[in-house]
Amino acid sequence: MSEGGRDMWSDMESLRSLSHGLMWATALCGVLAAMATGIRYYVDRRVSELASAKRAVEIEQKDAAQRDREAQLQAKVDAAEIAQKEADLKLSKVEAGAAPRNLDAGQRQRFIEAICSGLQSKRAGLAFSASYSSDYLQLTKGAGSRYLQTTLRSVARARNPSAPAHAICN
Repeated sequence: MSEGGRDMWSDMESLRSLSHGLMWATALCGVLAAMATGIRYYVDRRVSELASAKRAVEIEQKDAAQRDREAQLQAKVDAAEIAQKEADLKLSKVEAGAAPRNLDAGQRQRFIEAICSGLQSKRAGLAFSASYSSDYLQLTKGAGSRYLQTTLRSVARARNPSAPAHAICN
């Protein structure tokens, strides 16, 4: 150290000044540290608020997307339910149309007579042919169902067991 530096270490007044200055520097650093700690608290709190707000926005966006998906799915379910009801209605109509018809004896006889008159006008002396059989099938299908064809065959067999099915009206 220089001569001036030895004087400071030797001089009581200069050492007291240095001690006094260091005390104030320490106090000032403590005050600055406390202020920095307080400011840091407020900054951290603000960061936490912003993070919470960001999370809330993200959650709201996810919820909105989920609600949209649920609404689309519900619309699909509703459409499927409507289609199912329509299909069930169609099926019940088809089943009702395909249900066997039970004719009483009078209805059966009138039906046979109607078919016989229609077939006799078509037949006009022709032998049983492909044309005749298709007419027969059209008449029986137009009038009812396979059940009626079976009924006609059973009536023909009851009248004449050895007669062919086309000989009903003879």
